[in-house]
Amino acid sequence: MLDSLADELHLLNNVIHDGRQYLVANCCIHSLQNQLSNGVKEALGDGGLGNINAMQLIHTVWDLQESLPLEEWRHMLMRSSEFVHSHRDQGDNDDNENYAQFLVNFNEVSAFHSSFKRDVPDPSAKCEGTILAKMLAPILTRWWTVGSAASCAFDYYLQLFHAAQTIINVYSSVSRANKIASALCSLMLDQENFIDLCLIRSFHKRCVNKHLDCYNRRTI
Repeated sequence: MLDSLADELHLLNNVIHDGRQYLVANCCIHSLQNQLSNGVKEALGDGGLGNINAMQLIHTVWDLQESLPLEEWRHMLMRSSEFVHSHRDQGDNDDNENYAQFLVNFNEVSAFHSSFKRDVPDPSAKCEGTILAKMLAPILTRWWTVGSAASCAFDYYLQLFHAAQTIINVYSSVSRANKIASALCSLMLDQENFIDLCLIRSFHKRCVNKHLDCYNRRTI
């Protein structure tokens, strides 16, 4: 089976110069992804329900995205992008106690990193390459999707945090969306989770993404 591609290439002109010599590389992409998956699973776990780690954070972002109709989700992301773009840390002097606490939390996660994206997308332009593009489902049998999801969560960390709080405010406490959003806020406030998220993202961009850019152009 591994030699079948070479056999077919022999039938084409100017593809294989010497039909007696060619290289076979089996399972290279799969093994490359195992470098990331084995390390993360050993150190953090797989992000299953009840786990409090970066993997669960990534899965929860995707769950929140899927808990709402797409147009409503994109509307929330637009409003959150506008908030992030215009917000400046001026303390928490607000008469609304709950909003004041949100500002404290928001300012805390804002200080996690200086490279968060803060631009507001053009809703009339293409969604690809912006926050309005859907996050890929992080599938544990396709670890490049986990890396892509980690990159998305990192880039739009502040917008996602704000959107989660918006959903908590809008939806009933017994609703699925509210429960997911509440869990996400808690996961995102944990700086250790954020550091581990950065590790997954960095490994993916340095060692995986360049080999899989045809599948994963979003994170380039």
